[in-house]
Amino acid sequence: MAVVSPSFEDITTRLDELQATCARLSEENAELRSRVTPAPAAPHQTGHAETAEDPVEPRPGMSRRGIIRTALKATAAAAIGTALVERGVLPAAAANGDAVTAGNVTLAEGSTTVKFDGASNFSGVVLLGNTSGLNGSGGALYPAAAGGWAGTAGVANGVYGFTDQGAGNGVVGYNSNAVSGGGNGVLGAASGTGSGVLGTNSSTAGSVTAVKGIITATSAGGFSSAVRGQNDSTGGGGIGVWGSQNGSGWGMFATSASGIGITASGGTGTGVNTSGNTGVNAFGAVTGVLASGETAVSGTSSSTASSATAIVGVISSTSPGGFSSAIRGQNNGTGGLGIGVWGSHAGSGWGMYATSASGVGINATGGSGIGVIASGAVGLQANGSTAAISVNGRAVFSRSGTISIPAGSKVATVSGVTLAATSLVLATAQNSTGVWVASAVPNIPGSNFKITLNKPVPATKTAVIAWFVVN
Repeated sequence: MAVVSPSFEDITTRLDELQATCARLSEENAELRSRVTPAPAAPHQTGHAETAEDPVEPRPGMSRRGIIRTALKATAAAAIGTALVERGVLPAAAANGDAVTAGNVTLAEGSTTVKFDGASNFSGVVLLGNTSGLNGSGGALYPAAAGGWAGTAGVANGVYGFTDQGAGNGVVGYNSNAVSGGGNGVLGAASGTGSGVLGTNSSTAGSVTAVKGIITATSAGGFSSAVRGQNDSTGGGGIGVWGSQNGSGWGMFATSASGIGITASGGTGTGVNTSGNTGVNAFGAVTGVLASGETAVSGTSSSTASSATAIVGVISSTSPGGFSSAIRGQNNGTGGLGIGVWGSHAGSGWGMYATSASGVGINATGGSGIGVIASGAVGLQANGSTAAISVNGRAVFSRSGTISIPAGSKVATVSGVTLAATSLVLATAQNSTGVWVASAVPNIPGSNFKITLNKPVPATKTAVIAWFVVN
C-alpha cells in the first residue's frame, strides 16, 4: 500500500494540536502543584534539560517524511521540557487562578502576595504602580509595601480605591501600633495649594459626612479628638479648623451629651471672635456659651441695620425656670473691683436697654450694698404711664436733711447745696414748739437757702426743721 505524505496544512494542524497539548499540560501541572509538595529543584546543570530524545536539526538529504518527523519531535520535546522546567522554576501563577501577566486581567480564587525579604533598611516601595520618572527601589519619601506614583504626565492620581458596596470602604488604612509610635492609619500630604486630605460626598441624605473621625474607646484620654486641625504657623495667618456653608446653614455644629459643645481658649488673645448680623446665637439647656480667655467671648457686627446684634442669647422655652437668663455675666471677684455685665455706647445712645412685656425691665439687688447707682448729667430718668418711680422701702436723698433753730432765733441757713433756677426748697417743722416755717428762700450763687420762722423759738425749746430740695 502506497504511503501518502502529509501536506503542509496537515503539518500545521498537527503543530497547533501539540501547542494546545503543551498549554493543557501546563495547566495540569499547576493543578498538581496545588495538591502535592513540589519536588526540590534539580541543581543547575549546563546543557539542555533532560528529555526523552534531544531534538535534532534536519540533515541535508533528509526526505519529506524525515523533516516532518523531526518537527514533531522538536514540538514534543518543547512540551515535555516546559513541564519539567515548571517543576523547578515556577512562573507567576496562582495554584487556583491564572498566571499574572502584565497588561491582562488575571483571575484567581485566592490571594496573591508579594513578600519582601530583602534588607531591613530598604527605602523604596515593594510593589509599585509607577508613571513617574522616579525609581521605586530606593529613596522614597514614604517607604511602603505598596504604592502608586503618578508623574507629571499620564494619570493624575497615585492610588485609587473604589467599592460598589454601600457598607464597604473605597480605601482602608489601619495602624495596629504593634511597634509603638505616633503613626497614622492614613496620611495625606500636599505641598501645593491643594489639600492633604479631601473628602467629598454627593449624597442629599441627612447627617452624611465628607470626612468623619471616630474615637471608638468609651474611656478616651484627655484632649483626645476624633478630628483635629493643627496650623503650625507662629504668626497671625492661618486657621486650625475652618468650617463653611454656602447657604443659610451652619458653618460649624458641635454637640455634647452632657459636657460642653464648644470650648475655646485664646491664650492671651480672644477665646471666641464672631461677626455677622448676629455675632453669636447660642442655645443651651444650662449654658449656651461657655468660654475662657482674657476676653472669653468677643462678638462683632458691622451691620448698620436696625436691631443688629453682636451677641444674642435666647431661652426658647415658654415656661423657663426661675432666675433662668438668656445672657448672664458673672464676676467672681471678692473685692470692690470688677463688673458683672458692662454695656457701653460711644455716642449718645444707651449703654444698656432692658424691656419686659409686663414684668420688670431691670431688677437689681446689691445684697448689703446698693442695687442701682446712676450718675450723669441726669443720673436717673424714669418714665411711666402709671408711675415713673415706685419705691418699696426707705428712700434716701442727698439733697435733704434737718436743721435745728435754737430758742430766741427765727432764721437758719443751710449751705453746700447746689441749686438751679428751677430748684424747689421744701421745709417743715419736725416738732411742736409753737412756731412754723414762714419761708425757704434759695440763694443760687451761694449754693444755700435761708429758712425763716414766723417768730423766734420760745425759751427752753429748739425747733427742728426738715428740708428737701428737688430739681
